[in-house]
Amino acid sequence: MTAEQRAACLPRTWLHHEVVLPAAPRVAVVSEGLFYPTQAAGASYSWQRFAPPVDELGPNVLLLKTFLTSPVAEHAHQLVATYGATVWVLDFVPSAALQPADVGACTAGGSSTKAGGSELRWSYALIAAHQAEFIEMHCDGGVDCAIAWCKAGELVMRTAHAKPTLIRSVVLVSTPAAPEDPEEAVAFNEGLGAGLAQMGKEAFAAMFFDMCTSGPTVKESPLGPAYMAQMAAFLERHAPLYQQGSLWSTVIRNSRFWRHWSSVQQPVLLLAGADDAQFLVGMENLALLVPHATIEYKEGVCHIPQIEAPQWYQSKVGGLLEQLGFERRT
Repeated sequence: MTAEQRAACLPRTWLHHEVVLPAAPRVAVVSEGLFYPTQAAGASYSWQRFAPPVDELGPNVLLLKTFLTSPVAEHAHQLVATYGATVWVLDFVPSAALQPADVGACTAGGSSTKAGGSELRWSYALIAAHQAEFIEMHCDGGVDCAIAWCKAGELVMRTAHAKPTLIRSVVLVSTPAAPEDPEEAVAFNEGLGAGLAQMGKEAFAAMFFDMCTSGPTVKESPLGPAYMAQMAAFLERHAPLYQQGSLWSTVIRNSRFWRHWSSVQQPVLLLAGADDAQFLVGMENLALLVPHATIEYKEGVCHIPQIEAPQWYQSKVGGLLEQLGFERRT
């Protein structure tokens, strides 16, 4: 674009948000461990449990992990302190995807796992089945609210569809419902790996934040250095996800567009950044497909509302819990 063309464009007004995590009292008792699903020998999922110091009648909440650890932990502490919640933070990436050459149960290339003498195809459906088993075994048989970001939200929705008694309500943050070509998605995933190898994790993390946030960029906020370090650590650990022929590429290839969105009858709160150009149409499609879905927009926010506008994000989640009948303690 030339200077003359830029001058002819309509002015853009940025909405500046306070990119500060509301500090929550550290009252939660934190424990952690590994979950080994019965289907998929050799794979495991890491989890943390944030619980009130004494038994309370607060909500049970499932939070799927993202690449940033501190916002997830801060939100878990906030839910415990504010609502007396018990919060499980679950990794949605199986360990087999991170160690494709080191898990004996995985075939070469990590495409399937032998369990009980049969071959299991890694897919969103299989990982969602693992998630349902985790809820049954560890979350007192069900959760009042399950919260997920981006495409991991499909896992939660699959569980809500397959076993509706396990999940009472859902919060999806920047989750689209749109068909995609598996081979194109694999090429994109492995292209990320090539970019990561060429740029290095620090430069790649900086590019990611520029791409996925808007307005005053998160990386330039006071929390920016910590977030950049967490993203770099995530990339270092999860680099195998983006390698050619990785287990995660196999998951994508084995996962066709899920057509059962409209069968989910639970309340679904969709939190969308109005500037999320890549996923906004898919989120609005999701809001139309799910019978009891509500979409909330935040102006001046892109793809990561939980760190671009954390107070807004936490207030919306709290509002849903209050609609379900849980009272604020503070």
